[in-house]
Amino acid sequence: MEVADDHTLVTDADHSSTGPACGERADSVRACVPTSTIAELICSGAMTTPRSQVWEFGEPGGRLPYVFPRLSALLNIDDPSSPDSDSAAAEWLTQGLQAVAPSAWLWIADNGIFPPSDDTCGPPDGYATAIFARMSGRPDAVVEMPSTADPDEWIKGNISERPLNMGVSVFRLDSQGMVAQDKSQSLRLDAVWDVALDGIAQPSPNLLVSTTLGDPSSPTPQDSAAEALLGLVRRTAMLASTSFGHVCDDAGYSGLTSLDEVLWRGGHRKSLAAARSVLRGYSWATVLPRELVDRLGGASALSDSDAFVSVDELRGGSVALQATERFSSYDEAAVLRVFRAVAPVLPPGTPRETIAGRAEGRKRSIVWEDAARFA
Repeated sequence: MEVADDHTLVTDADHSSTGPACGERADSVRACVPTSTIAELICSGAMTTPRSQVWEFGEPGGRLPYVFPRLSALLNIDDPSSPDSDSAAAEWLTQGLQAVAPSAWLWIADNGIFPPSDDTCGPPDGYATAIFARMSGRPDAVVEMPSTADPDEWIKGNISERPLNMGVSVFRLDSQGMVAQDKSQSLRLDAVWDVALDGIAQPSPNLLVSTTLGDPSSPTPQDSAAEALLGLVRRTAMLASTSFGHVCDDAGYSGLTSLDEVLWRGGHRKSLAAARSVLRGYSWATVLPRELVDRLGGASALSDSDAFVSVDELRGGSVALQATERFSSYDEAAVLRVFRAVAPVLPPGTPRETIAGRAEGRKRSIVWEDAARFA
């Protein structure tokens, strides 16, 4: 999407690549790199499926009739209070599954935890679950929660020891009780403290979730899942100060925003470090820190604009902006309204699609213009 000189929309799918040069390491939140079969399954790249890939259902194999392009949420906690940061991480990890995939949560509560494996690992059409931590001082060792442990107690107990990251992965099982090879029905929650990529835990975590698990009772599972993700973001952001957050379907699972990927500014660490002075991105739902809210005229000015259906004040003066009532209604016109509303605090420069994004046919909710023109 582009904006012409007269500020009308212009569709243009041909954008050249920017970003790190070939062979250069892209800076991102480091995921755990375990060696066991289960941990490899947990930490597989299935959570970065391109937005353009939609799974077809109805064929043999025990797949379910409800699925949608992968949705993700990100919340950057930036709070000097360790207890408050820990509370936010615990809320994210312990309440995320129930909030985003209540059917899976109820099944697991009734039937227990079945660890994922390469073979049959649970009842047909059930769920496989893994909860794990990568502890400081042991960056290559993944500690998996015993199936007999209480998840809430285990998560909170390990958070108090300041891990490098903790995660919850849930996979829908097929009619044979196996994890589908493409792991297309899945949810992953993470709290990542190791943002410096140096094996040293940081004071505040980055919180991520990615899901294709929908509510089978909902006529619009994608909209329901997006609303649930936004609810999780809002509740968690009331527990600790935040510098950025979003709910979208066009970002990967690395801690980079979609705008980070197409407007390269030095990677995840630099984007995160500047989050209170430059907005990291914009999406259907976006969390802005107090500093950027003030520069845009305050929460009341954002509420009075035509870009958002809700502006919710959060802890520390941050706000959560919601562009449309339903995620499925977030069309090009809505994207343009949001872009214009937040342009004064966006980084300057013209976005350009990456080589990988073009090869994948990535569809991004991005205005392909220099925000400085509209500031």
